[in-house]
Formats: sequence, C-alpha cells, structure tokens
Amino acid sequence: MPTVAFVDGTLSLSLAADLAVPDRAAAVRTMQALVLGHRPDRVLVHLTPGPPTSAALSVLARLRRLCETLSLPLGLAAGPPPGARARGRTRAGAS
Repeated sequence: MPTVAFVDGTLSLSLAADLAVPDRAAAVRTMQALVLGHRPDRVLVHLTPGPPTSAALSVLARLRRLCETLSLPLGLAAGPPPGARARGRTRAGAS
C-alpha cells in the first residue's frame, strides 16, 4: 500500500521504484481511487530510491494521464512522503 499524506491541498503518494509487473494494476487502482477520493489541488509522487522498473513507469504514466484529465499538477520527488519514516510504509503495491 502506498504511504499517503494530504496536506494543504497536496496529495503525496509513494511509489516503489522496484514495483513488479503483477503489482502494477493494484497500484494504479489504489492511486486513482486516492486522487478521485481526495480531490487534491495537486499530486506529488515520491519514488523510492533505485532505478524505476517498467511497471513503476507505467503507473506514473497512468497517473499523469489522470492528472491531465482532471487538470491537476503532478510532481515527482525522490524519497518517502512526509511522515512515511514514522509509519514505515513507503511502497505502493508492496505485499
């Protein structure tokens, strides 16, 4: 599950750079539900360290299309979102 923070209109989500192909669909569904449920002013994706897999890039592409459709700015950051270290959850689609 992704780490989620919603502060001052910004929805911050984590995405594992090493996301596996079988986990891609679940990550996309989860992130889409969070964006549509929170209706943020902007979305910021925090990518975990390491080179992104094709599955992680695919999730980013799907999220980019969703944000464009909703006219939401989308940003990408390295490292965990705020508060992730305290909770210890930083991966989207992780089991």
